[in-house]
Amino acid sequence: ENQWSGSECMIGSQIMYKKHPVGFILVYSNHFSNIQKRDQNIIRYNGDFVTLGMSKIDKIESLLTDNYYNSHISQLYRSVDMYSKEEDIYDAVESLCHRFFTYDKLSISLLIDEENAQLKCVDGIKDDINIGSEFNIQGSLHGRALLRDESIRTKNWKEDYTEEYRFNDKSDKEFTFSSVLVTPVYIKKMVKGTIGLERLTSKPFDDSDQKLLELLSSTLGYILSWITEFQKIHDSSIHDGLTGVLNRNAFDERMEEEMNRANRTQQSLAIIMFDLDKFKRINDNYGHPYGDYVIKSTAQILKDSVRNIDVVARYGGEEFIIILVDTDVSKCRHVAERMVENISKFDFDYNDVKVRMTISAGMAEFPADTDKIESLIDKADKAMYESKRKGGNLVSFSYKNSTV
Repeated sequence: ENQWSGSECMIGSQIMYKKHPVGFILVYSNHFSNIQKRDQNIIRYNGDFVTLGMSKIDKIESLLTDNYYNSHISQLYRSVDMYSKEEDIYDAVESLCHRFFTYDKLSISLLIDEENAQLKCVDGIKDDINIGSEFNIQGSLHGRALLRDESIRTKNWKEDYTEEYRFNDKSDKEFTFSSVLVTPVYIKKMVKGTIGLERLTSKPFDDSDQKLLELLSSTLGYILSWITEFQKIHDSSIHDGLTGVLNRNAFDERMEEEMNRANRTQQSLAIIMFDLDKFKRINDNYGHPYGDYVIKSTAQILKDSVRNIDVVARYGGEEFIIILVDTDVSKCRHVAERMVENISKFDFDYNDVKVRMTISAGMAEFPADTDKIESLIDKADKAMYESKRKGGNLVSFSYKNSTV
C-alpha cells in the first residue's frame, strides 16, 4: 500500500446536475507545492464545463425528435472544440438555416453592451444592414426579443409593431420586409443575442419554424458558452497565473514554432534570458506579496518594451525569457539594454515601501549561435549568468562558443 508522507494533496471540482452534486473531477499531486493557481483554475473550469454540458442534455434530447434535424444539429455539436472560432460557428448555423428555412434575410446579433447589439452573421439581403453593423436594442424589433426575453413572430411587422424599427431607421428605407421571426440566444442563462429570419412577402413563419429556430438559438447559445469555457481552460493552461505572460510549457511550444518559421523563411531570431538580481532579499525583507508585486511589475515592463509580434514568458521563479522575431543580436542589442535600464530606473512601490531592482540579461541568436532549441536557451542562460558574475544590471551576449 502507498504510504502518505503528509505533503501530498488533491484538488477537485464538483459536477452538478439539476442543482445537485453528482460527481467530481479529482487530481492528485505528490506535493502541495506542485499545485499552482493556474492548475486550480483549470480543474474548476473543467468542472464548470462538464456541469454546463449535463445541464443541457435533457433539453437538447427532448428537442431533437426529428431524425433529419437531429443528424445535422448533432454534427454541429461534434464540430466544436477549443480552437473553434466564433465566425466558424456562425457560418455553420447559417448553413443549417439555409437548409431548414426559406427566407430573404438571416441575421445573428449579439449584445456588445447594455444598450447596443452588433450583427455577427448576415445571409441573404445585405444592403440594408450587414455584418459588423450596430443597432440600439431600444425601439428595434430585434432588440425587443432581447429586452423581453421572448420570440417574436409576425407576418406584417409594420402593422403589429408600429413604433419600432427592424434594426434602425436606415435599415427600413430601401427594403420592405414583412414576415419576421426572431428568437433569443441564451449564453449562460442570460439573453445575449438573437437569430432572426425575414421575408419580403407576408408568407408567415409557422409553429414548426419557430420551434426549430428556437432549437438553433439554444444550440448556438450552448456552443458559444462551451467555447467560452474552452478558452478559459486553454488560457489558464498556457499563461502564468501571476503575471499573465506565457508559462514555460507554452513558451517551449512557441519557441519551436518560431524557430521552424525562421528556418523556413531564412530569418534570424534572438532570445533574451532575464533574471532579477538579488531577488531573494525582497521576499526575505518584505514578504512574498511584495515579491509577487515585483515579478508582476517586471513582466509588465518587459511586455511594454517589445513589439506585439515578440514573445514574453515567465521561465522560472524570477526568470523571464523573450523571443525577438525576424531580427538578430546586433540589431536588437539596444532593446535588451533598454529593458535592463527600464528595470533599474523603475520605482517599485508596494504598501508604501519603495525599492529599486536590477536585472541581468543574456542573449543568443538563431541560427548564428546554434540551430538547436535546447542549446540556444542554454547559451542565453550562460550569457545571463555572465552578467550576474560581473555584478548584474548588464546584458551579455553569446557568440559562437564564448560569451561577451
